[in-house]
Amino acid sequence: MKRIFLGGGILFLLLYLGYNTFGAFKHVFLSHFGAVTVEERQTVYQNNDLTFQILTLKREFILFRFKLYVFEFNPKKFNVSIVNWRENRKYLFKPGEENVFLMNANYFDKQKMPTLMLKQNDTLYSPKRNLLSGFFWCKNGTCDIQHITRFKDSVDYDIVVQSTPRLITDGRATEGVKDVAKVDTRSGVGITRAGNMVFYATDNEAWAGLSYRELRDIFIDEMKVKHLMSLDGGSSVQFYFHFDAVERKLSGQRDIPFAIKVTPR
Repeated sequence: MKRIFLGGGILFLLLYLGYNTFGAFKHVFLSHFGAVTVEERQTVYQNNDLTFQILTLKREFILFRFKLYVFEFNPKKFNVSIVNWRENRKYLFKPGEENVFLMNANYFDKQKMPTLMLKQNDTLYSPKRNLLSGFFWCKNGTCDIQHITRFKDSVDYDIVVQSTPRLITDGRATEGVKDVAKVDTRSGVGITRAGNMVFYATDNEAWAGLSYRELRDIFIDEMKVKHLMSLDGGSSVQFYFHFDAVERKLSGQRDIPFAIKVTPR
C-alpha cells in the first residue's frame, strides 16, 4: 500500500512539474507546432448592440483545442469605465452583476500600479509614458485606438488606456512589432470598420495561446477589424461576461489591480 501511495505521489509530482515546465516555456514549444486554424465559430449571445463569440482553435500536430473569446459591442449603447480593484475588492472576481463585461486592463508593476497611462474622466491612475505605444480611448460613445504621435492629451476623454503593441493599423498588420512568433496567453482591444469595440482573450491553459502574427491573421480574416492593440497578457488574462441568462468567465492566475468594465447606458 505504501508503494502505491509513493508511486502515485511521484507520478503526480512528475505530471505537475511537466505541466508547469511546459507552461513556463510554451512560447518556445508551441511556436514550432504549426499553424492555427479556426475549427468553429460559435455565437454564444447576440442582440442588436452586442455579440459574444467563442472561436475554437486548433494548432497543427497538437491534439488539444483552445478558445478565443471575442466580445463586440456598439460603444454608443454602452459605457466603458475603469474598475479600481485595489480599492473595490467586491469585484474580484465574481461580481454577481448582470449586464456587464469585465476584463483585465493594461500592464502593472509589483506595487499593483499601472505602468502605462490609465485614466477615467478626471481620475488619473497613471500618467502617459513617452514610448512607442497605442492609446485606446472613448468619448461620448465614440472609441478609437491611436498611435502615441496622434493621441491628444488635451482632449477630455471618458477613458484612456495606454498599451502596447499595436497589432493592426487601418486593417493591415502594424509594422515593427517585435516577437511576432512568440506564443502566449493574450488579451486586447480592437475597433471594427463599423466603429464597434472588440475585446478579446485566449484560454490561459498551458497548451493555449496565440502569437501576435496569429492574432493579426485571425482578426483581419475573421473579424475584419480596423485597429487592434494588445493589453496585459500571460497570467493576468481574465474576463467575466453576464448578459441576461448567459454567463461566461475566464479566471485569471493572479489578482489584477484594474479592469475595464462595459455596461449598458
